[in-house]
Amino acid sequence: MCHHQLLQVLDLSHNNLSGTIPSCINNLTAMARFTSLEARISSVYSYYDQDFFSNLNGSYDDHLAVIWKGVEQQYGNTLGLLKNIDLSNNKLSGEVPAAIASLQGFITLNLSKKHVERKHH
Repeated sequence: MCHHQLLQVLDLSHNNLSGTIPSCINNLTAMARFTSLEARISSVYSYYDQDFFSNLNGSYDDHLAVIWKGVEQQYGNTLGLLKNIDLSNNKLSGEVPAAIASLQGFITLNLSKKHVERKHH
């Protein structure tokens, strides 16, 4: 998990995970940035069509449905701006690592229904 520096959406909710949240979570550096490179995630690609014996171009626009506290939200033109960590409804234990504070660019963090503790200073 900690080697995916470009990851902007991490949803591991309802996976019966146990153990602690790894302190290397701050390696998700895309979530540390306040800005994204693009709001819209899309691509143009070329492919060869054997039926027409020619090269053709195609394109796609990515989208994502996110359920947050029971409400579904659709992200398309703004998907590149979404930065979300959802670790809810697991069996995680221990403290929330202080390193998570370095991920200042993420929008939502869901740690509900966990057995983790927050360290008080």
